[in-house]
Amino acid sequence: MQQILASHQVTLEIKEISYDQWHEGEIESDIWLNSANFTLPLDFSLFAHLCEVPLLQHCIPNRLASRRRPLAQWRNEPGELVPATGRQ
Repeated sequence: MQQILASHQVTLEIKEISYDQWHEGEIESDIWLNSANFTLPLDFSLFAHLCEVPLLQHCIPNRLASRRRPLAQWRNEPGELVPATGRQ
């Protein structure tokens, strides 16, 4: 990857960091690479992965962050996320 990017005048610097550094978002980077395994149902699996990635949590607008709840309390409705409690 370094050689391919270098041919386009892009320098690739690889940093290996601890899980705690990654989880706290202490490290700055232009690109993050990670791996993920998704199980069925895929819609929920992708949603859960994105909601659990600490770096993405830092990007959630404050108005959404103030409404955070454990994933077990949310369910996917067509076009929106709603609390599972109080609605049937």
